[in-house]
Amino acid sequence: MGKVVGVFGISGYLKIQPYSPDPERLKKLRQVSIGKTAGAAVVVAVEEVVFKNRLWMMKLAGVDDRDAALRCNGSYLFVDEADVLPPPEGSYFSHEIIGCTAESEDGRTLGVVEDIFGVGAYDLWSIRTKNGTSLVPAVKEFILRVDVKRKCVVVRAIEGLIDDGTRTP
Repeated sequence: MGKVVGVFGISGYLKIQPYSPDPERLKKLRQVSIGKTAGAAVVVAVEEVVFKNRLWMMKLAGVDDRDAALRCNGSYLFVDEADVLPPPEGSYFSHEIIGCTAESEDGRTLGVVEDIFGVGAYDLWSIRTKNGTSLVPAVKEFILRVDVKRKCVVVRAIEGLIDDGTRTP
């Protein structure tokens, strides 16, 4: 449903990057699961959701101060499968993309998608390679195919985009 990307104030409010095609749905949630992975997530009650200054903020039961909120930073918000709306055509849920193997057009393994960052008009996919991390714009010029069943994405790996260790001097 989203990711905790920061905290707001001293009362335990979490800044949320929504992954839903309809972020207004956050206001209707009565509970979410929060954790670094779906398997480690715990169910908590949602006390309040506000949209202010172009930020989504959420107050969860038991997260009552800034320190507790900071411990949630980087966690993901999950909802029950029954509450999930399908993404628009050609779009994917973050949990479907994170963990996918990134391959080049010629079938070389480049790395693994480890995170997604919303930067405005498009997302950036963080791909962990054996030489570090590369950020790839999630646009059709670079993301050629997504196969969520195989957990694989095909990336147009133009020179300088991804340092997978195969470039020769």
